[in-house]
Amino acid sequence: MEESLTRRLIRYTIVVAIVVVLGGMYVQREILTDDELMVAVPAPAATETADTTDDSATDDGSSADGTGGTTMVQIGLVDDRSVQVDELAPDFRLTDLDGNVVMLSDFRGKTVVLNFWATWCPPCREEMPEFQELWEHRGSGAADDLVVLAVNFLRDDTVGAATNFIAANEFTFPVVFDTTRGDVAARYGVRGLPATFFIDRNGIVRTTALGPVFGNLLEMGVADADTEGGTVQ
Repeated sequence: MEESLTRRLIRYTIVVAIVVVLGGMYVQREILTDDELMVAVPAPAATETADTTDDSATDDGSSADGTGGTTMVQIGLVDDRSVQVDELAPDFRLTDLDGNVVMLSDFRGKTVVLNFWATWCPPCREEMPEFQELWEHRGSGAADDLVVLAVNFLRDDTVGAATNFIAANEFTFPVVFDTTRGDVAARYGVRGLPATFFIDRNGIVRTTALGPVFGNLLEMGVADADTEGGTVQ
């Protein structure tokens, strides 16, 4: 039984393989089946109170026990409505750090880097500085043609922990809370964190990445959305 489960995990482990071909990006994903997903990657216990801080992490996002990051934190969401590449990104209404309602459609006409994250996810925290740099270059400056929109996976996080993390690191890109307790993430087919969707100016998902996006990967994802292109399998 133990060997069988191990083989299944190896065979179905989510793989993110980046291959640069003629300046394009290729992202390969192998998805767990529903039954195996439930056994292999149970989600962390949901937090009952949404307005308290998470004592397991420091304000800057580092783990209290000093542990480092991993490639991905799997959460096990599955939804038949999951958006596909080259389809219209599902709209949503979520609240930001100031309590304002934010809709994805508010940013139509701009390239959108939509990121799902949580404070308990080490690789999520590690990629945030690059999102901030991108935001300062393309979003909050003179260009103003791109939005980095970070959706906090509130089902297993707290508003307090997320707010403290953002403030401590002085991140200024928009952050919203998935108060649907995972429904928005499920509609995007998010099975692990972090997950990033590169959406073009017309609201079409052009490229997706499961796992942290750094350097060239982030640049290529943005370029694909900018040119309304991208190749994902």
